[in-house]
Amino acid sequence: MYSEKAPLSAAMKVFLWGVFCILLAVTAFSYFSLFGFGADREEFYIVAFVFVVYSIAMQGILKLKYSVSSEGVLVSYPPLKYRIPFSEIESVELEPGLGVYMGWGLRVHGRTLVFASSHDTGVRIRKNNGYFRSVILVSSNPERLKSQIESMMGSMANTEKRS
Repeated sequence: MYSEKAPLSAAMKVFLWGVFCILLAVTAFSYFSLFGFGADREEFYIVAFVFVVYSIAMQGILKLKYSVSSEGVLVSYPPLKYRIPFSEIESVELEPGLGVYMGWGLRVHGRTLVFASSHDTGVRIRKNNGYFRSVILVSSNPERLKSQIESMMGSMANTEKRS
């Protein structure tokens, strides 16, 4: 079994925590009606909703993890998990660095699902069924992730031939 935590630079972690602290402060100001915030209760609910959604997304980016096991490829993006069985994988290839417009986190581009914690090279997994026909995993070591997936696919194919 192979497992890796998605890459996230120190600068990106500082940025994420900085935005978190700012949103927390704005939420507190709104709740306690400080400095002109929170005059309207709807404002507080909107700010609190943004804070909660951001907190969930930040947790996902900070804990993004890829695993390759005999069951397939598992992507853990808390609170979500996405599994790709080897039987659904058509091909695995390296994807050059993602454009800045792609953003970070979980992204949907047409029928492509992207798990990105940086704009580095990723691994594109093409699937033969399911709604998402392509999944991109941005990895700190894309060559190793790709080779692990291919080697597990090969060993699963050999096991099926023996049966």
